[in-house]
Amino acid sequence: MEWSGGLHQDMDLRTLDQNQLMRFLEKLQEIDPAMPLSVIQTFIWVAVNDGKHQYDLERYLDTTTATASRCINWWSDWKSFRDKKKGPGYIESYPDPADKRYRIVRLTKKGREFWNSLIGEVDDKKARQQLPS
Repeated sequence: MEWSGGLHQDMDLRTLDQNQLMRFLEKLQEIDPAMPLSVIQTFIWVAVNDGKHQYDLERYLDTTTATASRCINWWSDWKSFRDKKKGPGYIESYPDPADKRYRIVRLTKKGREFWNSLIGEVDDKKARQQLPS
């Protein structure tokens, strides 16, 4: 994953201190306290790599197509088709028009707003910490 381009207004997750990172993860887990790490990684990867192929996510997570699909479904409108559990609707996946063998993953408008609120909160804390006293 390419983090160097910045996530939001040139912010990089690698520069977060421990408290900022914990708050970031806590906000994600407000959705589901039992959220697996691979699901968190999927959301962050899609936010940073919006519009790329699911195959790229599979390679990044070093996982199978089935696992990547489950992680994407977790964030889509339907977390589990079998259990009929509704997801938050933050990620969508659709066939690549140029090559139907691949699926493109991206944040929905709702997902982008959630991502921006996560990053914005971290940016605000960072800005407050940098103000002279």
